[in-house]
Amino acid sequence: METKSLDQITIKQLRKPIVHDGDGVAEETRMLLSQKVEEYMTRIGYTNAHISAIMVQLLTVGKIRLEFSQYHERLQLLSAADLMPRAQAVILVETYLASFYNQTEANPDFGMTQRIILQPPKK
Repeated sequence: METKSLDQITIKQLRKPIVHDGDGVAEETRMLLSQKVEEYMTRIGYTNAHISAIMVQLLTVGKIRLEFSQYHERLQLLSAADLMPRAQAVILVETYLASFYNQTEANPDFGMTQRIILQPPKK
């Protein structure tokens, strides 16, 4: 069996906003797994281990639920044939992240600069 790349694996995303005065409407989207990885790279960080952990769980279990500050997100593989052993999933995700990172280093105008500010809670 040939391993697919992240550009060949399709997922379903179900995103539901967190609202305090009612029930948010869920929005379903289908996309390539590579698109989701790139979205997380810009939101969470380019070298973040969380991205790898999220994607490996998705590829080994078939679905994952994430909670962000403004919405809940459920990701699911569209095809059970895309499930794979953990070792294979780790290699696939890490290879993709490394190739994407190499592209950004080769192109300094790509925009990898990010600003993160950590503040202690106000008393």
